[in-house]
Amino acid sequence: ILIDDGFKVTEVKDRNYFKSLYFRDEGGILFELATKGPGLLIDEDVDNLGERFIIPKHFEKDHKEIKENRMPLKIKS
Repeated sequence: ILIDDGFKVTEVKDRNYFKSLYFRDEGGILFELATKGPGLLIDEDVDNLGERFIIPKHFEKDHKEIKENRMPLKIKS
């Protein structure tokens, strides 16, 4: 439907935890459409979710730089 309406749509990207595609509207806003699965539980169990720093394989070569430059999350209790 998007292509029929004249949008330029990317190929489907495998993001490890989901698949997605992208397109821009007439104003230039980038939209992402993503699948629900397979989900975050493919490499961690729910009880330990978020305890390890895991990035997609295609970023593995930049693992050290990404980890060193990430912004801390402020969690309200």
